[in-house]
Amino acid sequence: MKYFLDFDLPEQLIATSPSLTRDGDKMMIFQEGQLTHEQFININNYLKDDDIIVFNNSKVFKARLTISALKNDFQSELLLINQENATIWTAMIKKAKRFKIGDSFCLSNGIKAKVIEVLEDGLRRIEFENNFSPIDADIIGQIPLPPYIIEERKKRGEVLYSSTDEERYQTLFAKYYGSVAAPTASLRFSKEMIDKLTTRGISLKEITLHVGPGTFKPMTGDPDDYQIHKEFVTVDADLINFLKQAKKQGRRIIAAGTTVCRALESADDNGFNGWTDIFIKPGYQFKFVDGLITNFHLPQSTLLLLVQAFIGIDNTKKIYNEALVEKYRFFSYGDGMLLFKNTIKEG
Repeated sequence: MKYFLDFDLPEQLIATSPSLTRDGDKMMIFQEGQLTHEQFININNYLKDDDIIVFNNSKVFKARLTISALKNDFQSELLLINQENATIWTAMIKKAKRFKIGDSFCLSNGIKAKVIEVLEDGLRRIEFENNFSPIDADIIGQIPLPPYIIEERKKRGEVLYSSTDEERYQTLFAKYYGSVAAPTASLRFSKEMIDKLTTRGISLKEITLHVGPGTFKPMTGDPDDYQIHKEFVTVDADLINFLKQAKKQGRRIIAAGTTVCRALESADDNGFNGWTDIFIKPGYQFKFVDGLITNFHLPQSTLLLLVQAFIGIDNTKKIYNEALVEKYRFFSYGDGMLLFKNTIKEG
C-alpha cells in the first residue's frame, strides 16, 4: 500500500507561536468528501446536540532541564520522559554519549543524579539523590516545546521560550502530570467555547494519555515494519460503557486529538490502564471514533497515517494540498481540522 508520507512544506507555514486567542485558529472541515474553510471558534456549527467530545486531560510538565556533569562540568540538557518511582526516571539526554553508567550530574538548583543504565536512542535511566517529581521539575525546568519549534525560532531570531508558552502549551483540561508534549488538538478550546458546548448539552468526557517524545519521531523504513512508540493510557470502564450505549443510540463520538483516538481504540469493555503501542494506519477498523479534531502533522509521522486510516489516503492528500494552497499554519501551534469518518468509498 502506498501511503501519503511526504509533502513540501514552506518554512513560513510552520507555526512557532500560538494565535492571539486560544480559539483564533483556522479550521478545515472534512465531511462527506467535501472541504469547508472555517474558523475554529465556529466549530459549534458543525456539531449536533447529542455529540460527545472526548478530551485528553494529561498535563505537560517542565520536563526540559539544564544539567552539568560533575566530572568535567560539561553542560547539557535532559528531557524527563517517564517516572518509574520516587527517584528513578527514564530521560533523553542531549549528547548522551558523554553520560555513561555511574556518571553523575547536577541540575541548575544543585540537585544531583546519576546514570544507572544506558538505553538506546540517547535514553538513560537516571536516579536522583532525593525524590524528584514533575512538580519539582516545574520549579526549575522549561516547557518541552517540540524541537522543530525551537529550531525554527532560532532561524527566525525569535525568543526561544516565553511566558506565553507556559500558558498556551497547556490545555484547559490538563489535570494529571505526565506529558512531555501537549495534546495539541484541544489547545484551541477556550473557556468560552467549553461553556457554549456544555450549555448546549454536548457531552464532554475525558481520558488520560501521557504524550511522549515518540509522537514527533519520524518513521524510518517501511511503515508496515515500523515499531511505534508506547504511551501510558487510562480509560475508565464506565466511559467505555457510556460510549457503547451512545453508539447504539446513533450518537457521534468525536476525539479531540490523535491521543484520544489512540486511547479509545486501545480500550475494551474493561477500559484500559497501561502502555499502548497501537498503530493505527490505513486498513484499521475504528471501534469508537466517528469524528476527529486534529492538527496538520509532520511528514513521515505515525499521526499522518492515523489520519489516512480515518478518512482515506487520497482524501488526506487532498486536505494537505488544500492547506498548503490556503496557507494554513502547520504543526503543534498551527491551525486544525475537524474530520468526520469518510462514508464515501475512495476511487
